[in-house]
Amino acid sequence: MNIIGVIAHQGHGSTAALISNGKLISAASEERFSRIKEDCNFPFQAIDSLLKDSKLELTDISALAFSWRPWISFLHQIPHAARNLKSFYQYAFMSREYNGQRSRAQKFRSMRSISREIKSRYGYTPRVHYIDHHLSHSMTAVCQSEFNNCLSFVIDGWGERHSCTVYKVTNGKHIKIATIPFKHSFGLYYSAITSYLGFRPEHDEYKVMGLASYGKNTYAKEFGQLFKNDSPKLNLDYFEHHKSSSGYESSKLHDLFGPESNLDFVSKSNIAKSAQLTLNNKVMEFIKRVSEKYPKQKACFSGGVFQNCVLNEHIRKSRYFQDCFFSPLSSDLGTSVGAAFVLNEKLGGPKKQTFHNLYLGSFFADNSIESTIRSSGLKYYRSKDICRISAQLLKDGNILGWFQGRSELGPRALGNRSILADPRNSKMCDKVNSKIKGRESFRPFAASVLSEDIDTYFEFPDDFRNYSFMIETLRVKDPAIRDFPAAVHVDKSTRPQFVSEKNNKKYHRLLRLFKEETGVPAVLNTSFNYSEEPIVESPKDAILCYKRGGLDYLVIEDFLVSRNELPDKYLLD
Repeated sequence: MNIIGVIAHQGHGSTAALISNGKLISAASEERFSRIKEDCNFPFQAIDSLLKDSKLELTDISALAFSWRPWISFLHQIPHAARNLKSFYQYAFMSREYNGQRSRAQKFRSMRSISREIKSRYGYTPRVHYIDHHLSHSMTAVCQSEFNNCLSFVIDGWGERHSCTVYKVTNGKHIKIATIPFKHSFGLYYSAITSYLGFRPEHDEYKVMGLASYGKNTYAKEFGQLFKNDSPKLNLDYFEHHKSSSGYESSKLHDLFGPESNLDFVSKSNIAKSAQLTLNNKVMEFIKRVSEKYPKQKACFSGGVFQNCVLNEHIRKSRYFQDCFFSPLSSDLGTSVGAAFVLNEKLGGPKKQTFHNLYLGSFFADNSIESTIRSSGLKYYRSKDICRISAQLLKDGNILGWFQGRSELGPRALGNRSILADPRNSKMCDKVNSKIKGRESFRPFAASVLSEDIDTYFEFPDDFRNYSFMIETLRVKDPAIRDFPAAVHVDKSTRPQFVSEKNNKKYHRLLRLFKEETGVPAVLNTSFNYSEEPIVESPKDAILCYKRGGLDYLVIEDFLVSRNELPDKYLLD
């Protein structure tokens, strides 16, 4: 039985996932093919890629799982409409700046008409099943965690009705035990601060998280006014998300903190710091109450709020749970996977469904790669030991585009679509930020570290060691500041990826050879893209990105690509 899971028309980027007989085969986001950042149109190109790579036709697909129930969402809005028709018209029918210019009503119509969209393109459509959004989030996390019995926390901007859902999972079966209404959303609280600070809400929250490390908690009193007493409920006087198509913060919030245009870097950093600490405290208060009611449990965490790796670090340190798993697919794109798993089980497929890595996207054969490079007009050289050459190039201060195997699903580059640099030079962070990524100087980079060496560099809050997905921050020890300062944030933290031979053999070899060259078992790793562009998917994308400048060399599988002839000292073969 083949099932495709989809999320689309939701504003956070559309994605498709394919499972076959209960096994996750492949998954990809539409933006990787359309080259439109967070493209939320129906993911036809992604589906075409999944089918082609799996040698399937759409007629081989038994069913399609869509991770949103638009009728439930629509019916939930009716009481709001009855209370205030004027604000409901603005809320429902005005186009939304951050949702592909669609209104909520247009989004609803698009979701309800996907069968017609599919049939008009393929001449056939499998039956479409609409799956609960938060259940889809949770199923993704639970399946990857391999926790058969656990609590599962889903916290995001909003689902069909709620901004938070907690499930008690017993032998894989989900029972809902707690919710928080949409209007009291932790996610939209953080989006309101993101908007107030001049960033793009529901998109740039990670910038606020990075900025917070530079600040002090000088606005604690003001942030205390944004919530009602000790409850998780927002003081809605300061917010607009519950009655506006695109608004997040009200004029009262601007009055509280003053005009954003008057804020300098220090003030913005301090507001970000207080915002982050408030998020930590409010989420922790909520999950503590749940953990006290259901003690001695393992716990999974998914939904967009748990993309906040600083929050995740605090949760793990709390020791509220026997073990924690933070989904690296916490954003909405991950619901395509979870919805497919939910439907697979509903239709009688295997109940024990797991997946372990995120290398789920496109793969390219060597002859296709070489043809693409040759047509580009760039110099290239095929090596029998590309990892050794790459390690030497990195040691000499070169910045590499690194393209290997299948692309990663999700927002993190995990060594297959990465930009790599030598982390020993503390100025390398600024160089990559300004020369290549074109982004704010306060934003940190991650470190990919050999799993054999992690105890030398990191302070661990518990026995967990599988930091493979850049979804949690860790405090570093002094040797990390000495050996890879470019990948350590100002607050002495990093968002690491531990690399073992098992989870990425070629990338592990590169790191091992870099350690042989330098004594340091780590590289600076960031996603292979320029600012506000999707991560590269194909060799063509990688070459176009390389041609724009900034990168010194491009490595695609065993091919080393250069603008000029390669110096003899790197010609090892």
